[in-house]
Amino acid sequence: MRLAVTDSSGKLISYSDLDLSSYSNVGDLVNAINGVSGLSASIDSSGHLKIATTASNTGVSIAGLTSSVGSAGESFSDYFGLNDLVTATGASDIAVRSDILSGKTSLSLATLSSSATLITGSSVLSSDGASAANALYDALTGSTSFKAVGGLAAVTGSFADFASTIVSSVAGKASQASSTYSAKEAAQSTYANSLSSQSGVNLDEESARLSELQNKYTAASQLIQAINAMFTALVSAVSST
Repeated sequence: MRLAVTDSSGKLISYSDLDLSSYSNVGDLVNAINGVSGLSASIDSSGHLKIATTASNTGVSIAGLTSSVGSAGESFSDYFGLNDLVTATGASDIAVRSDILSGKTSLSLATLSSSATLITGSSVLSSDGASAANALYDALTGSTSFKAVGGLAAVTGSFADFASTIVSSVAGKASQASSTYSAKEAAQSTYANSLSSQSGVNLDEESARLSELQNKYTAASQLIQAINAMFTALVSAVSST
């Protein structure tokens, strides 16, 4: 693969063609990139490969050439996710890169020359906006194989078709969840009413029962007093004889 440092007009400052098969790990590759004049490479805390120029008025350009990295045989930039249009840490925050959404200047439209040799000071970047737009269109509308994920079966189709499938699936699950919630809410209300009718307290009924008990207690108290008077009188009569 080829790495080049160019000025703002696309003229070559320095470049190097790297044979990826000669590096046993990413650390070796980082060291090799750092050996290219005007370039700096590192691996950040998240394990991402970062490549930048050492001068503020220059830029880095990459040409995949014949690179084939990983089991899928991706190009160098694809494999390391360099300059990806879409970013995400998961399905919940997938989005087009914010700097690209804010303006087209961050969208890469130029192609680095793949000539056998490059001459310092010559223009090595060719800009073809139409080709970039067509490539994006083909990527979005062409046939892509999507693995099974999130309850969705594996499918082959365009990104638009897959997005439609996701929206349909989410809408279906939302509707099912709403129906389940309504059914459980109705059941909970029924159970609550049933429990209330079995164990609830009716203040009017309890007040009436309390009044009835008070009356019975008064009558019983009077009866006990009468029996006690009769018993006392009987004891006195027996004692006098």
